[in-house]
Amino acid sequence: MDVNTRWVDLPSEAGRMALFVAEPDTAEQLPGLVYFHVLPGLNAQHRSMAVRLAAEGFVVAAPDLYHRVGYRTEFDFPRQRDQAYQARQTISQFGLAADSRVALNYLREHPNVAVDRIGTIGFCMGGTVAYLCAALNRDVQATAAVYGTALVRNEPSTRTPITPLEMSEGITGPVLWISARGDPLVTREDADAFARRMTELGKPFECHVYDDESVGHAFFDEDIPEFYHAGAAEWGWPLIVEFLTRRLRDQGGD
Repeated sequence: MDVNTRWVDLPSEAGRMALFVAEPDTAEQLPGLVYFHVLPGLNAQHRSMAVRLAAEGFVVAAPDLYHRVGYRTEFDFPRQRDQAYQARQTISQFGLAADSRVALNYLREHPNVAVDRIGTIGFCMGGTVAYLCAALNRDVQATAAVYGTALVRNEPSTRTPITPLEMSEGITGPVLWISARGDPLVTREDADAFARRMTELGKPFECHVYDDESVGHAFFDEDIPEFYHAGAAEWGWPLIVEFLTRRLRDQGGD
């Protein structure tokens, strides 16, 4: 499908929140996806991935989670690694709850989005936000959490009082977990803990771990050579597309 892209400004308590929108060039009713970005921000790499998903038949809305720091903020990684970590420290689960709801509402009001077929997806810190969004909003029909940092383990604070995994009872749709065996931030033990919790709660899920100790975190990020792994990215992308297509496009969220 041909894809159109644009930026939209939505009101927030910080003034405005930028939203990157990638939408197929069609009048057809399509599923919607809220796309949550990585630590460096809503950069060109992840805008291009949002476009790839839109080409698969989804209306994609990606909020700038750093809007409280500055307008359309992104960081050059690894050169601005420290600044990116500082920006992340300004984000709270309460703020993310508000941001994700604003993005969901945008999709619900979009003329080409079927309101009963809305999902979330995120990579790195965005994977954790995608899961948090699903746990807090019953209209999320499917979630792809790709190597979500601090999804299973975090240091409790006023910003992040509990882990998203502890909120799992609120999940209503199926969840896809993707990570790599050599990831020091999202470990095999984290994947096992996620699977145990979902099984205990009777929640539908799929858990895929790339079984190669040499592959670590953020293996989809072509713009960061120290992280990118072509084999893992080629393995993981079809899993994401197939899951979201099956859960949102083909079955309408069933």
